[in-house]
Amino acid sequence: MTTGRPPVDSRSRRGFVLRRWLVVLSLAAIGGVVGSRTAVSSRVAEPGTETPEVTAAIPGTTIATRGPLSLVLTQRGALDCVQKTTLYSKVEWETKLTYVLPEGSFAKKGDLIAALDVAKLREEYGSERVDVMMAETALSAAEDALLLQRIENENVLAAARLKKDIAELSLDGYKAAEHPFQVRDLERQIAAAEDALHTAQEKFDFASRLLLKGYKQAVDVDRERLAVAQAKQKHDNLVESLRVLEKHGHQRNLLSLTGSAESADRGLTRAESLAQTRLIVRGMQIDAQRRRLLRQQEQFRWATRMLQECEIRAPHDGQVVYARLPDSYEPIAEGVRVKFLQPIAVIPDRSRMQVAVRIHETQRRLVEIGLPAQICTDADPRRPLAGKVQAISQFPVSGRYPNYDLREYEVKVVLDEGQEDLTPGLTAKVDLIAASKSDALQVPFDAVTEVDDCYLAFVREGEKVIPRQVTLGERSQDHVEILSGIEEGELVVLDPRERCSEALAAWERGRGDVLQTATVLGE
Repeated sequence: MTTGRPPVDSRSRRGFVLRRWLVVLSLAAIGGVVGSRTAVSSRVAEPGTETPEVTAAIPGTTIATRGPLSLVLTQRGALDCVQKTTLYSKVEWETKLTYVLPEGSFAKKGDLIAALDVAKLREEYGSERVDVMMAETALSAAEDALLLQRIENENVLAAARLKKDIAELSLDGYKAAEHPFQVRDLERQIAAAEDALHTAQEKFDFASRLLLKGYKQAVDVDRERLAVAQAKQKHDNLVESLRVLEKHGHQRNLLSLTGSAESADRGLTRAESLAQTRLIVRGMQIDAQRRRLLRQQEQFRWATRMLQECEIRAPHDGQVVYARLPDSYEPIAEGVRVKFLQPIAVIPDRSRMQVAVRIHETQRRLVEIGLPAQICTDADPRRPLAGKVQAISQFPVSGRYPNYDLREYEVKVVLDEGQEDLTPGLTAKVDLIAASKSDALQVPFDAVTEVDDCYLAFVREGEKVIPRQVTLGERSQDHVEILSGIEEGELVVLDPRERCSEALAAWERGRGDVLQTATVLGE
């Protein structure tokens, strides 16, 4: 018996091949539709233009038409001034408002807006002024003391130098002149004493010989003997004086004079050191007084500035608006106590107005600096105002309550012309004209429905309603651009989920069968 596959009928094989190609073509079409989908953003019609829409002859349908389509991002914000100045109390303690300009008044640059109580500050100002004068006097006295100290140092140093010079001269004089003179004088006296002793001895001897011969008496001999003794005593005394001078007096005098010279030298060094120290002390006193003066001057400038800050004046022209404070603060009025850095009034410059709005992070690519915009206030919605995007935040911020997970960009739109009659704080609608098309095939939003991952529109062809996959482009507030799937002039059913529910269900079943067959073939 032969084994193998059973024979396949040729007609069955051709039918299988046709079904397989049908499935492949269906998958390719679905993939093309899925791949061609584009992101749809919130858009409204460009102000001043109307999207052409022709009412269909058959109720519940519309006609696909061509016409201008504008991409407009609509956001809401509050009017504000580009330049507005908040006036604060810059007095560094709590004080009282003694005057405030009535709210709503127009002020020129330099006009008095508010005045604060200056009673305490005037006392502080006077005290600081006295302290500055005392510090200036103390600094002048310290500088004079330094000058006197320099003169005194010169006198002390001159006396010390003189004492040193005298001591050195005394030492040198003793070594070179005084001591040699004393030695020579004693030696001369000793020589004279020796001569006198020799003479006295000769006289004594002569008198003794005469006494023996009877020419002299004993008294005369005794007198000569006494003279010899006196001459000898004088000679011995002079010799002893010379010995004492050489052995003792000279060394004592030399040490004394050397010590005096060294003491005078040390005294000069000490005087120089003390003079330098006194100058340093005087300099430090001057530096301390100068720093004290600088501190007092700084305090005086602070008191002067605080006194000036008690008068709050307008930095530029504008209308005075009282600052809006929390409930814990008293309303701005005369007699109210205000704290340091508490806002008192705001002066907006209405020559340039702006609106701050936020856009979703997906719309950031559509907005750039200089993008035109149209602003309408809720107070006067029929009065459009032109403006441009002036600034866009570099980083996204968290969304407002309760959508904190959103990421938004802050956009500032500045009005092209100043509007003096506009009041800051008015709610305004801002239309950012991101893009526009002059000729776009479009249908209302209600004519397109989303099914899974594609968009469907139902087109009337005679008595039949045919589902078609469409590719969407840009959209405005109520219309969407059709890139493919519908031709101009075709009738498109509105609200297809209500009017074409059976056809929609049949299309979903057929699409499910095709996807199931594709899954089986893939396996």
